[in-house]
Amino acid sequence: MRVSACILAGGRSTRLGGLAKGWLEVGGVPIVVRTRGLLEALSDDVFVVANDDRYDALGLRVVPDQAALLGAGPLGGLLSALEAAREPALLVVACDLPALSPALLALLCAAPEAEAVVPRVAGHAEPLVARYARTAAPAIRRHLALGERKMTSFFPDLAVCWLEEPALRAVDPALGSFLNVNAPEDLERLGPLDR
Repeated sequence: MRVSACILAGGRSTRLGGLAKGWLEVGGVPIVVRTRGLLEALSDDVFVVANDDRYDALGLRVVPDQAALLGAGPLGGLLSALEAAREPALLVVACDLPALSPALLALLCAAPEAEAVVPRVAGHAEPLVARYARTAAPAIRRHLALGERKMTSFFPDLAVCWLEEPALRAVDPALGSFLNVNAPEDLERLGPLDR
């Protein structure tokens, strides 16, 4: 399946004092640079949703996250990404995931056609490492208009293909793809990446 691919980087990084999480280095490489490489292996349409001109340095298309300016959070960023995608489906990853597994991203791309393909770990959805059809945008728009901000609020309106933990562990045994960096101590616990 042909997909667009997006790095969501519209957050304000309040727990890191405003430091752009995507530019934190793990193993000497900024998280967002590693992520760009992984996504470019899967898509010819890779872009960033951000309101920070530091992301211009990636050499990718940067799409403003208009909804973030209104306090819509990552759900608004996802809407911005879907509206900017050039392919019918969009692979979305957050900017603060330093241990993304290439095999897990490939699994998302290869999953059956659905309005959303979402990993589920210990019964919890992982909506920021997922694939969405561009046709999901109206449902997100409706929920934002109702004042909802939860990333999974629109899932009941869609046909969701869940990727359950056994399938995820088959390609990412430690589920490192879902470890995000929200505070400085998160970097320390990651250690060197071997992927």
